[in-house]
Amino acid sequence: MASKTLGRVVCPIGCGHTAAQVKLKTDKEAGKTAYPYVHCAGCGIQLHTRGDEQAAHLLGMTRPEGAPTTPAGDPLPVIPLPVPMTLPAPPPVPPAPKKQAKVFDGLLFGSAP
Repeated sequence: MASKTLGRVVCPIGCGHTAAQVKLKTDKEAGKTAYPYVHCAGCGIQLHTRGDEQAAHLLGMTRPEGAPTTPAGDPLPVIPLPVPMTLPAPPPVPPAPKKQAKVFDGLLFGSAP
């Protein structure tokens, strides 16, 4: 799979990597549309756009290759990840009721399954 790097963005999931690559697949089949995607070397995630609107939004926030992270050259602030929510323990499952034997269960034809 050959891809061309279009530029860089801050990792969209907030891992702190400020130079995730925005790429475009160059070996698409004829007649297929190639949309840009993000690949972050920091956390390994790949996020793919699926339409023109998503692609335009991603390309709008992409900075050229080699450009500083901000106009002043300062690194962008790291946005902390939200604290994981802990769910309460599920209620205990009551035991299954025992099968009640019928009056003639197994008497004439052997034991019932």
